[in-house]
Amino acid sequence: MSYLDLPRLYFHGRFFTNPSTINNKLANFSPDVRLLPMQERRQSAKMTEEYAGFQYINPYGLHNFLLDNCVVSGAHGMAPAPVDGQVFGAIHSGVPYAKMVDLDPDQQSLSQIFGLALRVLLRDGSGFEGRIEPATLFDLWYGRVPTEIGDQMAAGVFQSLIRLENVHWLGPQDGLVQGLRERCQTGVSVKFMLDAYQGKPELPGFNYGRVVGVIGPGRTGEAINFPSERRLNPAGSVCGPAYCKLHRDELKLTLDLGNSMPLLHPAGESQDLGRLRLVALGEEGPLALHEHGLDYSRAALERSAGLVDLAISEAQYALLCRHPLAIQAMHFGATALLLQEHASLQWIHCEPTSLRLAPGESAIVKFHARHAGKAMPNQAIDLRLTAHEGNNRPRSGVEFPAQVVTDAHGVGLVRIEARSPQPLPPRRAVIDSQLYYIGGGSWQAAGELTRQSGGGVLSILVFNQVAEVAEPVWADHIAPILSYYARIYPGVAEVLGLDSYEGVRANAALLHHWLSLPREDPLHFPPSRDLAPAKARMICRWLETGMCDD
Repeated sequence: MSYLDLPRLYFHGRFFTNPSTINNKLANFSPDVRLLPMQERRQSAKMTEEYAGFQYINPYGLHNFLLDNCVVSGAHGMAPAPVDGQVFGAIHSGVPYAKMVDLDPDQQSLSQIFGLALRVLLRDGSGFEGRIEPATLFDLWYGRVPTEIGDQMAAGVFQSLIRLENVHWLGPQDGLVQGLRERCQTGVSVKFMLDAYQGKPELPGFNYGRVVGVIGPGRTGEAINFPSERRLNPAGSVCGPAYCKLHRDELKLTLDLGNSMPLLHPAGESQDLGRLRLVALGEEGPLALHEHGLDYSRAALERSAGLVDLAISEAQYALLCRHPLAIQAMHFGATALLLQEHASLQWIHCEPTSLRLAPGESAIVKFHARHAGKAMPNQAIDLRLTAHEGNNRPRSGVEFPAQVVTDAHGVGLVRIEARSPQPLPPRRAVIDSQLYYIGGGSWQAAGELTRQSGGGVLSILVFNQVAEVAEPVWADHIAPILSYYARIYPGVAEVLGLDSYEGVRANAALLHHWLSLPREDPLHFPPSRDLAPAKARMICRWLETGMCDD
């Protein structure tokens, strides 16, 4: 069970996020680079992305993330079902606001959301609230609106879980959410797609975009951060990926097109790709699984988050256990495959897909291996650093096994250990950390998630070794660190007074509190989570021992 199972709730509305993008370029971290306001960028003849020094958009952004004006637009598997067009309930995100941050300037396609608290309230007064586990962006693609440029043409997905022990059920015990409550084994599964982000300060809706999501029951043994079922990859088409699940007991198929169809304009109607149908790629060619075309309209997306349930026969179920799935388009008499499963029916992916580690720290990563949606036991998965200029050096910065073998549930556990990444390449020295990408051998061609920058399926940020200072002082040890963050995050610097000794002293209690919070907390300092833990401990020790200024 997950959001692909019943019962399900569908929602849509707007999201808000206000990242400061000064840190998008490594060179901007250097105090030797003079930062210029956005207006000067527009007037400059040197407009390439490689140019350092510009403050880009929203330099005073705080990296907040929240849901705005979201309605529960539909449900499946709950009685009574809502009438089309009727608001079924509302969803709110809590305070303090969640944070959305990138992993690193060299890895901006794995944005993470920390501390998102949801409150879902249906029309009968029943509902639930709780904070979801940190979620990482996946299936990011820039073809959602081909006529646009930048973020307006992009879309991506977040998926996570409100763990059962963190769910607070609201309202009558026999209310509409009772069926969901009864079926949650590990918690509440939440998946949402973000698109149509408006990143131009001079236009209406700045910092807002569209969110479309689905909620369902979480099940023991399944992945939390991605749908561990069957994946359909773009077949050289203009589409984004899709997911599918076969339900043996109910003889049905659930298809997720929520992040798949290109649009005519941001948050607008889908492009006309013709009549779409789901097919099995048998020995004699595509075999249609249903008579009617798939509804991929904007109305269908916002009504049911792009999910489609199709009844199948016993024979079709048996066929799909042996052959790949695909989506076929029929347009003006011609047919083409838009999306299709890998011919091997295999899909291997991991969670989490990104890590932050200090020297001496380690983390466990789960690799899930699936074949036709079922677990692949005893599957050997080769692991290696990918070839990448500028990152992955020195090799000694991370340690991991060359191979992992999955257990009876198709899960392989890999321990990643961090070492000090010394010597750092010159371009990374300014940020005092290194980025590593782990990929695989032949399995990486077998339909894993779209490779992000670096070519790997797992990205690891390793902080540099920091010497412990027993008696830190402001000028020599604290000011160089905090002035660095005052430069990159001026909005946060205003709150904490980071650019002066007097300002820090006046806000010492708040700074100490934020530094001491775990990375998962939305108020953790710094918002981007790119401060080495040893440096954070040193600043806290300085704050606790009198804040010596010389």
